[in-house]
Amino acid sequence: MEINSVYMINYIIAIAWVLSVAYSLIKLRSMEMNSTARAVWGAIIAFIPILGVIVFLLALKKQEA
Repeated sequence: MEINSVYMINYIIAIAWVLSVAYSLIKLRSMEMNSTARAVWGAIIAFIPILGVIVFLLALKKQEA
């Protein structure tokens, strides 16, 4: 059985996405913020998968700077 490189790239992207979502949710849980804001961020991360994580991480960088 031959391993197709396209499938391998898909697996790598899926693993990176799952790890970034997990990292974002762990960071979100440790942040001090209003519970409503935390719920909104959690919903954004969960329902807008790739864009939600990117926006959250950019907002986190902006807040830490």
